[in-house]
This record gives sequence, C-alpha cells and structure tokens, in this order.
Amino acid sequence: MRTTTQLRRLVTRPEIAFLMEAHDGLSARIVEEAGFEGIWASGLTVSASFGVRDNNELSWTQVVDHVAFMAEAAEMPVLLDGDTGYGNFNNMRRLVRKLEQVGVGGVVIEDKLFPKTNSFLRSELQPLADVAEFCGKIKAGKDSQQDADFVLVARVEALIAGWGLAEALKRAEAYHAAGADAILIHSKQSSPAEIFAFLAEWGQRSPVVLVPTTYWRTSTEDFRARGVSTVIWANHLLRASISAMQETARRLHHDQSLLAIEPQVAAVHEVFRLQAAAIDVPGARFVDNTDFATTGEGYSLSLAEADLGPSTLVSFGDIVLKRHLIQALLEEAGDGITLAVDSLLAGSADTDRLLADRADTGRFSFDEVRLRAIGASVAPADGHGVWIGLMHLGREGAAWMKVAIDAARADGSLRTTAIRDLLGRVLAAGHPVRIVYGRGGWVNVNDVAGLVDASSL
Repeated sequence: MRTTTQLRRLVTRPEIAFLMEAHDGLSARIVEEAGFEGIWASGLTVSASFGVRDNNELSWTQVVDHVAFMAEAAEMPVLLDGDTGYGNFNNMRRLVRKLEQVGVGGVVIEDKLFPKTNSFLRSELQPLADVAEFCGKIKAGKDSQQDADFVLVARVEALIAGWGLAEALKRAEAYHAAGADAILIHSKQSSPAEIFAFLAEWGQRSPVVLVPTTYWRTSTEDFRARGVSTVIWANHLLRASISAMQETARRLHHDQSLLAIEPQVAAVHEVFRLQAAAIDVPGARFVDNTDFATTGEGYSLSLAEADLGPSTLVSFGDIVLKRHLIQALLEEAGDGITLAVDSLLAGSADTDRLLADRADTGRFSFDEVRLRAIGASVAPADGHGVWIGLMHLGREGAAWMKVAIDAARADGSLRTTAIRDLLGRVLAAGHPVRIVYGRGGWVNVNDVAGLVDASSL
C-alpha cells in the first residue's frame, strides 16, 4: 500500500490516529519501532535539528531533501509540516509534486504569511493570509497532485492569532470547500476550551487534526468523545533528546571521564542496528540477531543459513574497506571458501589470526594459498596474517559451512561459536579453504575513533 493511501486511511478512519514527531531518518526509524502508524515531520524540530529558527530559514528544497531521508527510513506515512507552502500558489504546486516524488504521504499548510514565524512567538502580532489567496493555494496543491490519495491538510491559525472562534470557523469552512482533506485547528491556550468549542460548531464536516502541545493535560478520551481524527505529538522526541544531550555534555565536562556516562547511553551497536534497519534495497532481507549480546557471530550467520548458497559474500558488519579488496576476493573465489586476509598483521595476537601454507611474498603467483589453521591454535609469532571478516562461499563452500553450522548446533556450541570456529570445522572435515592476501585498506569500526580511521582510507 502506498504511503499516501496509508495516511489517507489514518486521517479518515473512525478511530483516532496518532502521529509522532520525527526530525531525521534515525528518529523516524525510532518512531516506527515504537509502534506508531505515522510520522509528523515537524517544521520546528527539523529546523532545530539544523540549528536554525522556525521561520523558513531552511529553504523548501532543503526541507524536501531532508524529509526524503525520513520517508526512506521508515515504512510508514510521513505528514510534513509545510509551513505556508513556502510562497505563493506556484511554490505550492512544486512542493506537492516534489513531496510525491520522494514518498511523503501528505502536507500541512498554515494560513499565515511567508516567511512564517512559529505560532507561539508573538502570535497575536502575526498577520494571517487572505482567505481567498489561501484557498487558491489549497486548490493549486490539490490540482497538482498526481496521486489521488496525497493528503493536504489546512491549518487554521485564527485562534492562535486571537481572531476568535467565528473567524476560525469561517476560515475552516472556506478551506474545506477549497478541497482541503482535513482541518488542523491550533491553539496556544493551556485549556482545550476553545478547541472543544470549535469541534462542537464544526460538527465533523471533515476530519480534524489536533496538536495538544499546550493543553497537554487533556485526556485522549476527551478527543475521542468529540470525534477528533488525528492527534499529533508534535515535538517531544527532539525535546527529550535535548535534555539527554545537555545532561550528557554537562557530566562529561564536569567528570572528564566516560565512567558515569557510558552505561547510560545507547551502545554503538544500537546506532549501527538502526542504520541497518533503515537500508531499503529491493529484494533485501534483514535478519536481526536479538541475542547478539550473548551469542557469537557464527550464531548470527546461522540465522541466515537458508540464504547461504553459491556466490554468497559474508562480511562482518563493523568493517569498512576499500573496493579493491572485494574485487580481489571475487576474482580469486571458486566453488569452495575464500577468505580475505591482511598480511600486514602477520604476528598479530588478533583472535582471527591464521596460519597458511605460505606467507605473503608480495609477488604474483598462480599457486593457491590455503588455510592451515585459524584462531587460538595459531601462535601469534607463527601467524601469516589476520582474516578481516570478509569471506566468499561458492557452491561447495556454502554446503560445507551449513554442515559446520549443523555440527555446532548438534553439540550445543552454536550459540557461542565464532565463524573462525566454523572454518576450523571445515578444515577438520578435509575441505580446502583458499586465502587471498591483501595489505591494509580496511578498518574495524567499533567507536568514533574507528569512524575517523575509516574516513582516511
């Protein structure tokens, strides 16, 4: 189902829908994992994430490019806070077309003047758009959409600006007649009284969207009882992150040590997991080892055992490497198993150190180099290099690896086994494992220092 269709169904269904604020691809993924059905791409929080004010200091093209990452990161609809539509009706036409192209489900535009100022800053002094002009902008947006399900929500600022209920109703009716799919009625009061008065007069002529940031004490049951279509939690992920970052920065500045901070923050692998979950490649299947903390990488590989077949490339998830290492591996790979080995690390105490039938001479040879042993059985002084975590399985090699996995499963060691242990089982069964030597060109990325190293490759 298209995200536009998903969003339209959320806005128009009888049950109340909840949209959660996100301001980048990572927070969009977090919103999805939390179980929400849709994302609110907030103008305030997107601007804040760039360190600028919420008054169109970001260009509309910057906003579209940014929200495209959010739409790609989560398989759920994104409703964009489109401010005033970034200009006149022609700007509105282009905005709708571009949002459709990047997979955004809908847009909210507000009846203020461009460039806008955030509604909670001197709101009583902010002029509102001419009703006829704003209706023209709505019509231009609806006429421009290629997808019939793209959602356009008109945001009424009359209550915010102090123009009263009658003006809010007049504007809402005009925007509804102009083709808006829903009305967002906004208020800065701590009481929902004027919102409830609007809802009573509006009578569910079209879906109504609320943003209860200031009247946050109001029960959701009160919204349900009045037929509210959608509630937006508008800025709380960003605000929560600000509090956490401020406290972390304060503690680190004071303590000059990570001892109190490291146990309290997300682990680096959690960042990697969220990034991997956001990858959207046609035909890709993502398999997550939720027991990673107590299992080995051999167990992780076993979770994808059904996908091990001819021409399978296996790589550790925490390495960054130059392209030529993959090319060299693929050029030398055959039907068996082929490993990429860094000979510059000969003599290393790394747990993936290995012994081959000959050392790297640096000279081209037609003779294959084969693995003799890998892991703790190889003394560091005897090692010829370190397996970097990159491996090719041919038709026979995939079958050998599956047998090794089955054997580890049978003797109860699979959950804690490493891939080097599986390779040891392959060798013990008498199967040849080929080595392709390389010299550097890769790094392990386990922390920020690793990322810095990777940038210099």
